Amino acid sequence: MVADTWWHAKTALDALSIDWDLGPEANASSAKFAEVLRAGLDAPEAAVGNRNGNVESALASAARRIEAVYSYPHQNHATMEPMNATVRYTPERCEVWTPTQNGEAALAAASEASGLPAAQCEVYKLHLGGGFGRRGAVHDWVRQAVLIAKDDQAVRHLAEEHLEFVPAAGAPLGIGTLSSLAARLADRGPP
Repeated sequence: MVADTWWHAKTALDALSIDWDLGPEANASSAKFAEVLRAGLDAPEAAVGNRNGNVESALASAARRIEAVYSYPHQNHATMEPMNATVRYTPERCEVWTPTQNGEAALAAASEASGLPAAQCEVYKLHLGGGFGRRGAVHDWVRQAVLIAKDDQAVRHLAEEHLEFVPAAGAPLGIGTLSSLAARLADRGPP
């Protein structure tokens, strides 16, 4: 939503009836992710970070064995401040002021969205109030602000925080994990 004030943009956005296109992953769920992760625990082609000796044989012949599975769900990389950028665009130069964890990625997004070479773009990194990975690799808010500024020369982009939690908003999810541990113990009392 483009408006002359934040309040005008917010009230206009609130008045819209949005029908999100969730795309090919519309049926994705935590249960389906967990199923894929569980299958990966026993997959013969699973990555092994360190292999010393014959683990399978040692575990099979263990007098005592400890096993545990640890999991962590997908999490939204919610920032502590709204996604935001200020952009000044001219056909010769694009300037972006934004809090970011990755100035190079912000510069690449500004260059790509503006159609200008990186040498004609400048990103001023502002202090950021907790990016948690959301302000790292993907700079969709910078791209969006630059595209709007190309029509209006200068723009302050402020994203609605609650939209970061809508699956179609493009916010990357933290990677869910499932890890297993198996250890062989000697048969001589508590570890």
